Amino acid sequence: MKENIPPLRITEQEGDTIEVYLTPDKTPEAYQRKIHELVYLSGMSREEAENYLSITPVPLELFYDIDRGLFAVESGAAECCEVYNPFTGKEIPNENLPPKEEPTPHIRLDTLTNELTELEYKLREVWEIGEFARADDGRIDEARNCIEDALSQLQCIGDPEED
Repeated sequence: MKENIPPLRITEQEGDTIEVYLTPDKTPEAYQRKIHELVYLSGMSREEAENYLSITPVPLELFYDIDRGLFAVESGAAECCEVYNPFTGKEIPNENLPPKEEPTPHIRLDTLTNELTELEYKLREVWEIGEFARADDGRIDEARNCIEDALSQLQCIGDPEED
């Protein structure tokens, strides 16, 4: 009998953390990139940066996606920004972040207009080269849904001139 494993999520209480020391021998690529960051973006001398890395580990949050694998995210990032599962590309719910605000109808309408413009370009391109395929039917449905959503946003705005 399978036990129900909850989906991945980021909370303050949950998670496994490890500390990794970056060294020129064991982690040469990451080490060089961190040295570059410390010297050119943080203003340390090369000697200061090397000394800093020799005594300061990088805290990583470990995540295990069942049937896919293990991955890690620097702890600071997991505390303050969206984190995406590298195996699925989907955002992992992060309870450390403030709730996302719903966009205003004007902003949503602008977003939909941009999406429609992109879809129009893609559909026109396949139409002009004569390679319109069944897969492009999905784009037409997507455009239809965008148009319906845009009309709905216009009704929310309630400005007759914009309608």
